[in-house]
Amino acid sequence: MNKVNNQLPLAPINCEQMAKKLFPMDMSPEEYAARYCDDWYCFSFHRYYYRDPELDMWIQRLGQIFATPALLAKCQEEMLDSQEINQFRKRLAKGF
Repeated sequence: MNKVNNQLPLAPINCEQMAKKLFPMDMSPEEYAARYCDDWYCFSFHRYYYRDPELDMWIQRLGQIFATPALLAKCQEEMLDSQEINQFRKRLAKGF
């Protein structure tokens, strides 16, 4: 995972609290991205750094995956079975 980037602005407390509730830290960012990327039309959590270094690395990695279509496709191929990939593609074809 990436190192904490202190060049980013510090996340407001309410944003960090929301992130801790939203993101399942027991799941890798790769699996989360593979399974739930289509739930996110716009992802901006990675524009901050977080006081919790583990959360920060997790979110920065997720942002990297969401911003890199080839990396997202690789995560889906590794994390999802063919039926899940087909379902994902059907949802995308219908639009958000």
